[in-house]
Amino acid sequence: MEKNCVSCGLSFSFRRKFEKNWEEVKYCSKKCRKNKLQNSDKELEDFILDFSRGNCPPRVTQARTISRTYFGIYWKKFHQRVLAAIRRLSHRNILIIHPYKKALKQDIVFEIHKKEV
Repeated sequence: MEKNCVSCGLSFSFRRKFEKNWEEVKYCSKKCRKNKLQNSDKELEDFILDFSRGNCPPRVTQARTISRTYFGIYWKKFHQRVLAAIRRLSHRNILIIHPYKKALKQDIVFEIHKKEV
């Protein structure tokens, strides 16, 4: 049995300590439980969707392009937030994440799902 973390978007599996309340578990770790989603995370998700659906949208977008556009020169400091937002959108079937050989280890290449949400 697997679930996706509400905060970071990563998947986690059943553990014995979740035995009594597996249906109620939302977060993969104490860190994610502490760093719950905020309004800024929702705004970041909206920005990702707007950027990818703009007037002349690229067919495929890289996560670091979103980070550089949204956060400017401090993009590396906040890049993990962008990756988590992309994973959350992917789990809701809004984005499609593509494996890409030449992408950096900390980068995700994605495209917006064809269906309008």
